[in-house]
Amino acid sequence: MWYIVGAIMLISIMLPVFNIFMDTMNTSIQQSTDVEKAQDSTQTLTDGFRNSSDIVFATVFFALYIGAIILAYFIDTDPLFLIAGIIILILISWVGMYFADAFYDISTDDTTLGNEIQTNFPIMKFIMSYFLEINLVLLAIVGAITYGKLT
Repeated sequence: MWYIVGAIMLISIMLPVFNIFMDTMNTSIQQSTDVEKAQDSTQTLTDGFRNSSDIVFATVFFALYIGAIILAYFIDTDPLFLIAGIIILILISWVGMYFADAFYDISTDDTTLGNEIQTNFPIMKFIMSYFLEINLVLLAIVGAITYGKLT
């Protein structure tokens, strides 16, 4: 589950940063008179990236969580590993809580990145606002699946 927290945090910061880069590049191309044919293409590319990157984040987020649930079913476990696994998942959720708090601080700041997240990434902002609750639900589901296999 640690890879889920790391991947989500990496994606949640990199997509808005890349979107800022795309906007800056598009603005400079739109202001240039030398590349008139590329102006429409870069505007379409920038708009498409902005619209689809939030959906890509949600898809990757839920795909990783569904993968964790499926893997919890296929892993052979012992009752001792169930207790150790739950402790590790709680620690990972605790660390994820700090990552989500850092993301919240960045997204509510009046910097360029914070404004970018607030205006162009509503799904990402919603998921990261409820990151701890979603992790706790995943923890309960993985624990129930693992415990159900033992009985």
